[in-house]
Amino acid sequence: MNITDVSKTAILTLISRVTKAGLKNPTINDPMAIHCLEKLLDRATDDERRWILSTKKMCEGILANDINALIKRVNYFDKITSDYISTHRACTVISLACGFDTRFWRIPNNDYTYIELDLPEVIDLKRELLNEHLSYELIGCSVLDHSWIDRVTESGNRHILIIAEGIFMYLPKTEVLTLLRKISEQLVDSQITIEMAYEKFTKGVWKFIVPWYFKKFYGLDVHYLYGIKRPDEFESYDKGFKIIDIGKGSVGPLLTATINSNAEY
Repeated sequence: MNITDVSKTAILTLISRVTKAGLKNPTINDPMAIHCLEKLLDRATDDERRWILSTKKMCEGILANDINALIKRVNYFDKITSDYISTHRACTVISLACGFDTRFWRIPNNDYTYIELDLPEVIDLKRELLNEHLSYELIGCSVLDHSWIDRVTESGNRHILIIAEGIFMYLPKTEVLTLLRKISEQLVDSQITIEMAYEKFTKGVWKFIVPWYFKKFYGLDVHYLYGIKRPDEFESYDKGFKIIDIGKGSVGPLLTATINSNAEY
């Protein structure tokens, strides 16, 4: 798989969903995730296959508590997405750094437009794995390439839900803030749901614990670059953001905010 270690964290989330979906009493219903992982195993090299299977075994055992936290995050994003679709007819849902997410098949198939975005190599691999099942638009580019905002707003800039699950903590703060302000400039009566890490995980001893953890258990070289001190800090990034819900994630808050909206919630 010609993808970065940060992109491979999306495989960890995929494995987590498959692990919990396969239980006798599953905490998530995700048959497409099971199919996606099977297809990934079919095309994996011997080393990649060993990595995937050993990671799945750990998710079923010593990492079970961590996986529970990941599934709670997934369920939070699913609920926010379902709620938005149910109250905004003909809306657009955009999943940033989608990885191998299968949310499209877990939420109601109502009247909305669904778009996924990730690095070209990730999108190419996802197309290869799920080609016969894909019925929505995929965009291959970095979330930091702001051209995607122009592309998704060609038909209008209202009633758009942006999902950013498990990406911002891996990006430099200055670039994240520039992206968020660009989103606020171009979207109206819309919403964003994001996972944030607390700043403490990017400093002091935690700055070394986080990469150690990923290296020891998953063999991945990743670091948290950006975190916030407290949830309400998000509203200070741009006057267009107004927090309407705060969920609890494993390393920080799960935030949902309106974007330049006068609607009552």
